[in-house]
Amino acid sequence: MNWLDRAIVSLSPERGLARVKAKRQAEVLMRYEAAQTGRRVKSLRPNAMDADGAALQRQRVSFVARDMLRNNPIAVRAQAVVTSNVVGDGIIPALVGGSERTRRRFEAMAKAHLDTTAIDADGRANLYGLQRLVMNAICADGEALIRIRRRSVRQGMALPFQLQLLEADYIDIGKETLVARDGVTIRQGIEYDESGQRLAYWLYDDHPGSDRLGSLSSRRVSAS
Repeated sequence: MNWLDRAIVSLSPERGLARVKAKRQAEVLMRYEAAQTGRRVKSLRPNAMDADGAALQRQRVSFVARDMLRNNPIAVRAQAVVTSNVVGDGIIPALVGGSERTRRRFEAMAKAHLDTTAIDADGRANLYGLQRLVMNAICADGEALIRIRRRSVRQGMALPFQLQLLEADYIDIGKETLVARDGVTIRQGIEYDESGQRLAYWLYDDHPGSDRLGSLSSRRVSAS
């Protein structure tokens, strides 16, 4: 308090305290610098776009983040810390309920399939390695695609499916429908029904940034 505040408090404590409280509240409000237009916030570029509109720039943000991860050890360390704290040694599936025999059978199948590269459609990582790859992708790109690939029991796998990890680049963000057909719309390569539920993704057959000749066409993949 300054001398005037102290004088008012001594003459009228109630009015003096109300004055001091009002000054404190005003100071707090003035600290919301994002609402100001001074030098410290001139680099901000606010806009009124919704999440889909803002997502049009997500590829550029991803490319910048990936460049930092390739060239900046601080970014690499940050990614490693986040992934280690989220995934750790790996999220381990467990069967709840069932008989002891059923649980033992499940554990055996899980060990044979999830603990080996059989779970990976690319044949390079087990389930826990895939989890780390997914979290690394989320740190860099904000998202990742995990595609379930059904397999035949004749292929000799303990469980008849594999997981395929894809970068978000595989989504054909240029796929759009301006007018809904039967309530179905496509926005940035994702197909929605009239209630907003995701029906499908439009995915490229090959990575659009690959240096190998491949298909630049996309096809519909059910969200299930």
